[in-house]
Amino acid sequence: MSGTAELTPQVLGRAMDIARAAYEEALRRHGMLAGTIALISVYAEENLAEVNGEDDAAISSPVADSRRA
Repeated sequence: MSGTAELTPQVLGRAMDIARAAYEEALRRHGMLAGTIALISVYAEENLAEVNGEDDAAISSPVADSRRA
């Protein structure tokens, strides 16, 4: 056993969740409003989906859904 995790979609997804949570908490500590943090997170998700070649419709969050309405 080499001690490294296989980079499965689940492992990468978990790593993204941890990074997002840390970034959002830093924004909160800086005094940014919750709605602004949520919107920035949606923008980041959209950018990552674009980089990964995913369809924008694959992203589902309350803020993203309200922006599409």
